[in-house]
Amino acid sequence: IEQFIHNHVGQVDEDGDIGSMYFNDTLEDWIDYDITKRTKYDLTISSGLCLLGSQAPPPTRREGVKMEEVSFFRHNKPIRR
Repeated sequence: IEQFIHNHVGQVDEDGDIGSMYFNDTLEDWIDYDITKRTKYDLTISSGLCLLGSQAPPPTRREGVKMEEVSFFRHNKPIRR
């Protein structure tokens, strides 16, 4: 949220336009946000989830390209020599 505010709210872009945030209640919630009392700040939490959901999806696997399989439990197996 902090990065979104820094990049889009109140900043002047290349065209000379100023970014806006039209929801005053959300702005006030962002200002007062306390991480130890998250349920009190539902607007901040929901706007953060919206920003996460709007991010680009991770790249998908291309067909025909095999990725190396890694076993995370390899260290738990005894090594036989």
